[in-house]
This record gives sequence, C-alpha cells and structure tokens, in this order.
Amino acid sequence: MIKVLFVSPNGYLGGAERFVITAATAHQSKKNISVGILFFSEGEACSEARLQKIEYFVLKNKFRLRSPFKLIRSLLEIRKIVKNFNPDVLHLTMPYSHIVLSLATFGLGIKKVWFQHGPVGGLLDKSASFFPVDAIWYNSKDLKNNHYKTVPRVKVNDHEAIINLGIKSNNKVHEIFKSDLITLGSAGRICSWKGFHNIIKALGELKQEQAMKPYRFFLAGSAKTINDQNYYEELVELVRKYKLENEFIFFHHVEEMENFYQGLDVFVHSSIIPEPFGLVVAEAMANGCLIIGSNKGGVTDLLHVEKTGLTYSSTKKNAVEELKIILGNILLINSPNDIERFRLIAIAGKMHVRENYSITGMISQMENLYFKLLKSE
Repeated sequence: MIKVLFVSPNGYLGGAERFVITAATAHQSKKNISVGILFFSEGEACSEARLQKIEYFVLKNKFRLRSPFKLIRSLLEIRKIVKNFNPDVLHLTMPYSHIVLSLATFGLGIKKVWFQHGPVGGLLDKSASFFPVDAIWYNSKDLKNNHYKTVPRVKVNDHEAIINLGIKSNNKVHEIFKSDLITLGSAGRICSWKGFHNIIKALGELKQEQAMKPYRFFLAGSAKTINDQNYYEELVELVRKYKLENEFIFFHHVEEMENFYQGLDVFVHSSIIPEPFGLVVAEAMANGCLIIGSNKGGVTDLLHVEKTGLTYSSTKKNAVEELKIILGNILLINSPNDIERFRLIAIAGKMHVRENYSITGMISQMENLYFKLLKSE
C-alpha cells in the first residue's frame, strides 16, 4: 500500500476540489492506497471530506506569498503535517500547491505530482515551472497543449499523462423534451468569465424578436468574491432589462446537482475563455441533457459537433448571435424529427461520458501512474 496526500489550495467546492474528493474517496474504498487531504482553507470541500470519512488537515496559519513572516510560519506548519502523515506521493492541485509544497518539503525527497486543472499560462504557472516536479498530469488534451506553450515549462518526460476525470454514472432514464415547458440551465461559480451574460442577452433578444415556446432557464451557482457579487448584480439587471424575470431563475445553491441536471432538457455552457475541461458539462451529459457548449478548450474532448452536442463560438465577439440561433432552433421546436435528432445527440453524449470518463477508469489509471512513479526511483 502507498500513501498519497492530496493538497488543495481552496476549501470551497469547485471543479478541482470535487475531483480531489472523488479521487480520494475512490482510492479509499479500494483500500490499496491510503489517502489524506491538506486544505489551505476551510470550506464546503472540507465538509465533504469529513462526510466521506477522509482524513484531512486544514492549515491554521493563513498566508500570502507576499508576506515573508506569514509564509515561513505556514511553511513550517505544512512541513510538520507532511512529515507526520509521511506520504509516498504528494498530489498537488494547481500551481499554487506546487509552489508552496515545493518550498515546505524541500529536502524530504517525496515524489510530487502536479495536476494541472487550468487555465494555464498565468504568473503562478510560470513561477511554478521553476520548481522541479516528478510528474505532471492534465485533465484534457487542450490543457496539455496550452501548458506546452507556457514559458518556462516544466518537463517530466515519461511521467506526463492526460487523466479523463471520472464522472458519476447515471442509469436513470432521462427523456428530454417530454413536456410543453422546455427547461434549460447552466451551473458554475458566478464570475464574469463564465459568460452567463451572453445567455441572458441571447434569450432577451430572442424574446424581443419572436414568440417562443414556454421555457424556464435555471442558473445554479453562487458568487465567491466581491467581483463575483458585482457580476451577479449585473446579471440580475440584465434579466430586468430584457424582462426575463419569469423565464430566468437564479439558484444560489443546489444541494444535489444530479437532481438539477435531471430536471433539464438542455444544458448551456457559455465560458468566454476556453475551459480546461468543463466538469459540469460532463456531468450534465452523464445525466442525459442535450448540451450546447463552446467549440474551444477542453470541452471539445466531450462535444463532437452534432454527434454528442451542439457547439458555438462562446469565446468570440459573435457568441450571442450564434447562441441565439441554436436556442431559437430549440425554443421553436415543432418538428418531431428535430426533437428526435436532439434526443439522439443527448443519448450519444451520455454514452460518450459513460465509456470514456468513468470513476473506475480514472482511479485505475491514477493508481498505475502512482506505482510507476515510485518504481522509477
């Protein structure tokens, strides 16, 4: 048995943190890898780790890289936690973890895996690339390609891998467009780069131009920062401007995302910068929703045009116009042939996720890579 300590810079439950919880839970259930999680801050992810009975630690001494005294105090605390847990492998979530743990564990000789969840190319990525690492993993081909464009870039040769994130499989029958009321939705942290404003604009302009079938759009997510809160208020104002108060509904927190997806006919992904993967897109596909998503970024590993989903240029200036066309086609459905075409695309998307993004497959791949890494000593 080997011991793996996952390190997460965030305590809130975003995509990267949900991966950590899923992976740690699955490792623990197989009993051939002992796991723990180190969080730099308290949050919902810590609560989820506690619920799953995963051993975890929360850093008591908060720090910023720009404050030398706080940084040293925190590094000493981290070093003590790591030495007491005595892992064979440190699984480092994103560049911040890689930088901090490289400093805190200097000289301990512990194998380090840097998992790039993206986006990449920023200052933290460039800084992290100065620290040696034993393995680097990516969650999509697009993310790996973008990492290769980063200067400087860490090179690890034999220990690079693309990990298809495991998505909980759903065997429920979810027949879309079975009601006269069409249900659409999206999910994610309420922040400007998620592009939710483009969805509101597209729906608003469609309402001004033509009559459509009855529908509701549900947005699940919450604002995490002051900037996020300001963006949320902008979204609310846009809904008022386009008189969509009856059609566009904000869900600030959803306890069970599976039920959310099961209630939708269509899931819309609208990020205005390329997503490194798009976990919510994969989850919605696994639950049988028809997906409208970006034609850029890691989402393209999931969305094959007119086969597993519908795509548009979410990152371009004409995003609203392209989204309007797709939404208009859906909200004006009259032909049984169109309905059947959309259903078949949704079914193909669900099968694509089931066959390529299983939790079992992900865990087997990760375990093999951990053992291969340790054997390379």
